[in-house]
Amino acid sequence: MNSYSFKAKNSDEMVKLGGEVAKIVMQNPAILFLEGDLGAGKTTLTQGIAQSLGINEEITSPSFVINKKYYREEKPILSHYDFYRLENNVGIMKDELSEDVSSGALVVIEWGHEIDEILPEKYWKARLTQDEKGDRDIELMEIKK
Repeated sequence: MNSYSFKAKNSDEMVKLGGEVAKIVMQNPAILFLEGDLGAGKTTLTQGIAQSLGINEEITSPSFVINKKYYREEKPILSHYDFYRLENNVGIMKDELSEDVSSGALVVIEWGHEIDEILPEKYWKARLTQDEKGDRDIELMEIKK
C-alpha cells in the first residue's frame, strides 16, 4: 500500500499541495476520498487539484448540489461530490458515482463515510487534520479492499 504525508501552513500551500496529490492519484479509476473535520481544508485541496487539471472555474464545496462536474472539451475531468447533507441516503447517488468513475474523470468525494460499499476495490484516501496553530497534516493512502 502506498502512502504519503504532507504538511501545509496556509491555504496557498494547500492549493499547491492539491497539484501534487492530483499527480499521485491520477490512475484509473482515479478516486480520492477526503476525510477531515469542517475547516480541515478538503475543498481548498480540491481547488488545487482542479488548478492542476487546468480548470479555471471557481471551486466551491458542492454541499447543496451534492455533485459538481468540471469539463474540458465536453468530457468530464473532475467530479466533486459532497455527501454531507445526504447522511445515510447516499445510495441514490450510486449510479451517478459509478458513471463518473467509468468516465475517466478524477472523482473527489467529501463526507462520504456511508459509501464504502459503492467504491471500487482500489481508491485513494486523504485524511486531513488541523492543529491548534492552523497547520494542516495530510496523510494520503492508497486503499485496496
